Amino acid sequence: MDARVGADVTSKDRKMTNRNAEQPVFGKLSVRGVHWRHWLLTTLMAVCAVRPALSLELQNPVACDLGQECHIMQVVDRDNTDAAKDFLCGTLTYDTHKGVDFGLSSWALMAEGVDVLAVTGGTVRAIRDGMSDRSGYRKPNGDVGGRECGNGVVIDHEGGWSTQYCHMRRGSILVRSGDRVESGQPLGLVGASGKADFPHLHLVVRNNGNLIDPFDGRNALDECEARRPTGNLWSDSAGIVFRPGGVLSEGFLDRVPEYPDVWNDAISTDILPTAAPAIVAWGHFFGLRAGDVIDIQILAPSGEEFSRDRYEMPRNRATQFRAVGRRLRGNEWPTGVYTSKVSLIRDGSVIEERTGKVTLQ
Repeated sequence: MDARVGADVTSKDRKMTNRNAEQPVFGKLSVRGVHWRHWLLTTLMAVCAVRPALSLELQNPVACDLGQECHIMQVVDRDNTDAAKDFLCGTLTYDTHKGVDFGLSSWALMAEGVDVLAVTGGTVRAIRDGMSDRSGYRKPNGDVGGRECGNGVVIDHEGGWSTQYCHMRRGSILVRSGDRVESGQPLGLVGASGKADFPHLHLVVRNNGNLIDPFDGRNALDECEARRPTGNLWSDSAGIVFRPGGVLSEGFLDRVPEYPDVWNDAISTDILPTAAPAIVAWGHFFGLRAGDVIDIQILAPSGEEFSRDRYEMPRNRATQFRAVGRRLRGNEWPTGVYTSKVSLIRDGSVIEERTGKVTLQ
C-alpha cells in the first residue's frame, strides 16, 4: 500500500487545509485580486465537488453480529477545530478521526477470525500486508510512523468513490492490486495492525479525494447537525444502526476480573459451585460521556435484589469497566439462577441494556 495512503488515518491535513484556506474578502466585487465572476464560478464548482450525490450504497464491512460481537465504536470527526464531534454533534469520535471503527468485543474474537468484507463492488487499487498485530491489551505495536493504517486494502468504485480498509490482520489479505471484487466479498480478517489500540476495522470513504461521512453522505468538512440526517450511504440491508455508546460485553465470575482479562477474553462463566468465593457481574462499556450512569444489578433466584452498583461517569471515556457482587459469608450460596442487568443510561434514558445469568449448583 502507498505510504501516503496508509498515513491518512491520523494525519491532520484535513483540518489544517480548512484552517489555512483563503478567506474571501469582499471589496469592489473582487476577492484578493480575482474577478468576482471567476471567484463565484470556482466556489460553485468546489461546493459541487464536496457535496456528492448519495449514489453509493454500502454493505456491512464486517462479518459479525453487529451490536453483540462487534460495535461501531468511533465515527468521522466533523469538527474543524482541535475539538471533536460526530455527525450528530456528539462525542463518539476523536480529533482528526477520518473513518468508522467497527470494533470487536474482545481480542479473543480477533484470534478466532472475523472477515472483512467489500462494502460494494470495485477494483483493488492497493494493498499492504506484513505488519504485526497487537496481541492484546497494553501490548503496543511500537513505531508505525507513516503506516498508521497498518495492513489494509484500497478499492476504487464508479463515480470517483473509493473505500479504504485499515488495521487488518497480518497475513490475511486475500486480494491483490487490480483484482475485481464484488459486494460482500471477503478481503481478509479484522486485526490490530498499525496504530490500533483495540481490534477493529477502520473504514474510510472518499469521493473524488474528499473525505465523506457515510452516516449522512456529507463532506467531513461540513459541520455536524444535532438531528438525524435525512440520508446516508448505508444500504437498508446492511443493518447499520448508530448507537452513541453501549455495552461491549458482560458476564459473571467468582471474582472481580482484571481489566486486561475483560478486553482480551471477555472472561465469563455460566455455572458456579455453591461454594464459590463470590458472585460477581461485570460490564464493559464504550462511548461514555460525563454524566452517563452505569447500572449493574444482580437478582437472586428468589427475584430479590442481590447486589447493585450505580456509577456516574465523571468525564468522557472511550471505554469503561465496572463490576458488582458479594463475597461468600457462610458455607454456600442458595442454589438456582442468578440474573444480571447491565445498563448504560444517558439523560435518564437507557441507551443499551443486556441481561446475563449464572447457575449456582
